[in-house]
Amino acid sequence: MNRKKAILSIFFAGGGIVATYSGWEWYEISKTPDLHYLDENKELIADLSEIIIPRTNTPGARDAKVHETIISLVKNVSDRKTQNNFIEGLKAVENYSFKTFKNPFTALSAKQQKDVVTYFFERGKNFKDNLGKAKNKILGKSFFEILKYYSSIAFCTSEPGATQALAYDYIPGKYIGCMPVSANQRSWATK
Repeated sequence: MNRKKAILSIFFAGGGIVATYSGWEWYEISKTPDLHYLDENKELIADLSEIIIPRTNTPGARDAKVHETIISLVKNVSDRKTQNNFIEGLKAVENYSFKTFKNPFTALSAKQQKDVVTYFFERGKNFKDNLGKAKNKILGKSFFEILKYYSSIAFCTSEPGATQALAYDYIPGKYIGCMPVSANQRSWATK
C-alpha cells in the first residue's frame, strides 16, 4: 500500500467514526423522551435540587417543592433535546452512583452526593465562546446546566423562596430604577 492510499484510508475511517458518533448523538437527543422516568425518580430530583439549594437559615429546595416544578418544566415547557438530555443525565447520575459507591444516589451520604454532583458539574462544563453556543444550539444544554437553571427558577418563583429567601414586596410602590441596598439585605424577587 502506498502512502496516498494509507492517508486516504485513515481520513475516511476517521470521517466514518465522526459521522457514526454524530448520528448516535443526534438520535439520542431526537428520540421520544421517557417522561414517566421523571415521575418514578422524584426523590432523585429532590435530592439533586437540595444539593444545589440547601436548607440554611432560609428554606431549601425540598421545602419549596422544587422537584415538582422541575418535573413540570421538563414535561410541559422543555423542547425534546432538553427533555432527553435531562432524562439521560438522571440515568447517568444513577449509573455513576452505582458504579462508584455501589448504592443509588438517594441512599448515599451527603458527602458522597456532593461528590457525584461535583463530578457532573465538571463534566457538564461548556466550551467557551462560539463553540459553546454552537454545541448548545445543536446538542442542547448539559444535564447539570438544565438542573441548575430549573432549580433556581423553581425556587425563586416558589412561595417559600420568594418570601423567606428573597426580599419580596407583595404590593410594590413605585418603580425606583437605582436604589441603594442596605447591609444584609436579600436579593429582590422580581419574576
